[in-house]
Amino acid sequence: MRTETFSGELGEGRMVFAAPAPALRRHVVRYLGYAERTRFTRRREAPGATVPLIINFGSPLVLRPSGGAPQRFGLGLVAGLADRVGIVDSGGEQTGLQIDLTPLAARLFLDMPMGGLTNQAVPLEDVLGRGAAPVVDRLRALPGWPERFALLDEVIGARIAAARAVPPAVAEAWRRLHRAGGAVPIAALAADLGCNRSHLSGAFRHHLGLPPKTFARVLRFRAVVTDLARARTRPLLADLAARHGYADQAHLNRDFLEFAGITPTDHLRRSASGHGVVDG
Repeated sequence: MRTETFSGELGEGRMVFAAPAPALRRHVVRYLGYAERTRFTRRREAPGATVPLIINFGSPLVLRPSGGAPQRFGLGLVAGLADRVGIVDSGGEQTGLQIDLTPLAARLFLDMPMGGLTNQAVPLEDVLGRGAAPVVDRLRALPGWPERFALLDEVIGARIAAARAVPPAVAEAWRRLHRAGGAVPIAALAADLGCNRSHLSGAFRHHLGLPPKTFARVLRFRAVVTDLARARTRPLLADLAARHGYADQAHLNRDFLEFAGITPTDHLRRSASGHGVVDG
């Protein structure tokens, strides 16, 4: 378990990061407990390679999907895979838990095709039913983050164990794309798995939320975002483009604009420690 605190003109807060139990580590990327107070109004959420499940302990969360009306979430939410940016209202105090699931794990945990959640966030109770509120209440009542993370291990493990299996070709396609950071030709992948490209693309999108080619592009985009966040000095974008397999810097800029809605330079300018990418 690791704790980070931050404080500055945009706000202050505390984040607690933890790994799940060993048996769940192929399904759950991380747990994050957070308590923050912000002095800005919105932050940008660009597409990611995981499915966040957020359990809310505070006032309702407000999300603005790209091109959509604001949505309010009381108990929490699940956000499917996306290929466009979303906006989160961030003013005031927020406390809760975020569970970052692999797309395969999200399909198993929710026991439903993720294709219906693409570019959408849905209330926790819509996907977990009447069981959502008791779980949130139990988590809120526990004395600390370690106890909450242990309860999450129990709840997530039980649901995944009881779920219907994902088709083997879809699961293996996700694993290979994930291992390669998206650098796998989809036609060759389909042939190697013994199915045609159209069938694989349709099944992958139905079960996980995006076509495999788009998911591969998101993986590459996220690798660039990670490099930008880790850089001690402003990196040369042409070098980043070459490192991650883009044809040139213009190609990188186009992908960044498509997924993040802003350029890499603007992304760097808006990034704030502990707060993500500030939008206003």
